[in-house]
Amino acid sequence: VDNARLFARERATGDQLAFLAEMSSLLASSLDYETTLANVAQLIVPQFADWCAVDVVGEDGSIARIAVVHKDAAKEEWARRSRELHPPDPDEPEGAARVVRTGEPVLYRRITDEYLQRTSRGPENLEVLRALGMASAMVVPMKARGRTLGALMLVSSDPERLYDDDALTFAEHLGR
Repeated sequence: VDNARLFARERATGDQLAFLAEMSSLLASSLDYETTLANVAQLIVPQFADWCAVDVVGEDGSIARIAVVHKDAAKEEWARRSRELHPPDPDEPEGAARVVRTGEPVLYRRITDEYLQRTSRGPENLEVLRALGMASAMVVPMKARGRTLGALMLVSSDPERLYDDDALTFAEHLGR
């Protein structure tokens, strides 16, 4: 059993290294950062997440979502609608705002309905959050030269695939 686990971990590490190399190539391929980051989100889904959102910090401290990709295109529209109804607040205590403020990643191992109720901005927002079907999530800072430029959110909608510390470490590499 230990050998099987070791082999699985080595294979996963190899897959992750290959993915990081592909992402590095993608990042170097364009000077248009919005297009590049949207392509990064496309690359992440569905290999490492069921949906991915990319937020960047404006010069005025505002947070703008520049990409959202979901394995189900209909749910991409739900995510966009949620953001339009409830624009990001840089002072929010959770999610991208928290990560942008602190520069520290956040792991939501298991997202419960109680959590959604506690963090939603009202009944309509709660409906959208439930429709997105989030089971587990990670939000990591996108950093360059010691500065937090935004946040990368990866979400699993599969209750059998919950993120852990190893997944968070990998996501942090993606953010850098």
